Amino acid sequence: GALRVLATGVAPRHLIVRVEHENGPLLIVEALDFRWSTRAAQMLVDSFGLSPAEVEVVRNLMAGETLREIARRTGRSEHTVRNQAKSVLAKTGAPGQVDLIRLVALLVKVESRAAPGVSAPGELRSEIMGMSSGLQMQVIHAGTEGGFPVIFLHGMQDGMSPVETLNERLIRRGYRVIAPVRPGYGQSEPVASDRKALSVFVRHVDEMIRRLGLRRPLILGYMAGTISGHVLSGRLNDRVAGMLGVAGAVPIRRAGDLARMAPSQRAAAYTARYLPALLPIVLRIAIAQIDSREFEGFLDDVFRPGTRDHEVVHGLGLVGALRSGYRFSVQQGHFGFASDAYFAVRDWSPQISRPAAPVVLLHGELDPVITPDMARAFARQRDNIDLRMVPEVGQLLLYERPELVLDTLDEMSGRRSSRHEAG
Repeated sequence: GALRVLATGVAPRHLIVRVEHENGPLLIVEALDFRWSTRAAQMLVDSFGLSPAEVEVVRNLMAGETLREIARRTGRSEHTVRNQAKSVLAKTGAPGQVDLIRLVALLVKVESRAAPGVSAPGELRSEIMGMSSGLQMQVIHAGTEGGFPVIFLHGMQDGMSPVETLNERLIRRGYRVIAPVRPGYGQSEPVASDRKALSVFVRHVDEMIRRLGLRRPLILGYMAGTISGHVLSGRLNDRVAGMLGVAGAVPIRRAGDLARMAPSQRAAAYTARYLPALLPIVLRIAIAQIDSREFEGFLDDVFRPGTRDHEVVHGLGLVGALRSGYRFSVQQGHFGFASDAYFAVRDWSPQISRPAAPVVLLHGELDPVITPDMARAFARQRDNIDLRMVPEVGQLLLYERPELVLDTLDEMSGRRSSRHEAG
């Protein structure tokens, strides 16, 4: 009689299902209406003092996973996950898992109703698509139904946080956002071979466009998501309106180009390039280290104190959003990172077909990883790229200059003339 949480296609969207044996067997089904979000995660931290690892356990329990399944997928021992679950119950005062799920669902609903004036992300809807490859792909829907279609391709570290951050603005501007999740991230099934992950995902997006009946959507690629965006803009050049790449990746041809990464990122990058067989181990260790200390310490490693991005993280209060996005990215452990890392440290430009749909790249002049010279060198090699350097901005351009990103989307969709401020 294991507890299960089922997702349905109608309201209420979630059900708790369990078997009671006292007078039974008796199958008990309870309606449960909740939506996990960045605010839900932060609410658990603020209200009960849960650690990031404990928040992840709650999130996965809310999704219907058992403790054994959580341990197996995240690479942690079952003993560790059970101790984390016990700690959650102690901190929240919930007698058991069923009560915990009820409590969290209730608090999420009450909290969202209690603060209507707070600028919060709108409703995001998630579905699981069974693809012709035999794999399942998670798709997040945002924006407004019937709006101009935009396909959002997420980065590696902060998952769907950019969509949540932009969602209210996307609704106001009349955009419909469809965000396919790459293999190994979120709830999308991983691909057996990292080398095949990019081509599999491109086929999945192509199939998704056909099945949803999207007519010439724009692609919004963010950080590592621009890699698949460039490939899609080449292979689907006649069926997409183009791509807007924000703080995008470039093909890596020299090992020295990896030296600018933060130490933890650099270790994974060198391993992915020269010892790919060891990458899963390195990534699992890195995830465990992040989980064992304050998340802010991890952010300080990636966005170093004294940099523009560090100022943006703390000045705009992005710690909670980035933490939630990271949890989304590692929901299945290291698999998504491993697939992306294989291509992120190599020259992936041969994957792009010619001719390709038009591409606009917004790139911060203070980006510490992909320097302006690296971005310019890549743009010069392609005849479809309009590179726009944004002064006084680093990697977190999308968070710091959201109106610039949306103005450029407006320009590319033909909805109004550009108001971009890039030089």
